[in-house]
Amino acid sequence: MNIYREFRKKICMILENLVAEERLAKDISLDAVIVEPPRDRSHGELATNAAMVVAKISGLDPFEVAELIKKQLTFDERVTSIQVVKPGFLNFTLNPSVWHDIVKSALKEEINLVQVELVLETNKY
Repeated sequence: MNIYREFRKKICMILENLVAEERLAKDISLDAVIVEPPRDRSHGELATNAAMVVAKISGLDPFEVAELIKKQLTFDERVTSIQVVKPGFLNFTLNPSVWHDIVKSALKEEINLVQVELVLETNKY
């Protein structure tokens, strides 16, 4: 489970829907959209540049595009708060249960890896 990849995919879907609704230009590229930890931890847990990536080619203010993205992300139950910061960054905080699920998933993968290694080691003899 990679929460940054998951949210990048979700944000790109939101942007594609905005293109379909003709609220963004059809020729936008989503290649430069990133989701990462914010530089300042007090700004939340995830940050994205998505609005700034697509705003210029669409002839829109990045802050306006960020507000459009925010409106859609508010429906995601994993998100507890979203802040739009000029010029158009989105910073958001996740529900603690998301982080619990990530830890559980990581532990499960570690257990599965250990089990595979034990089987391989057992089969050597």
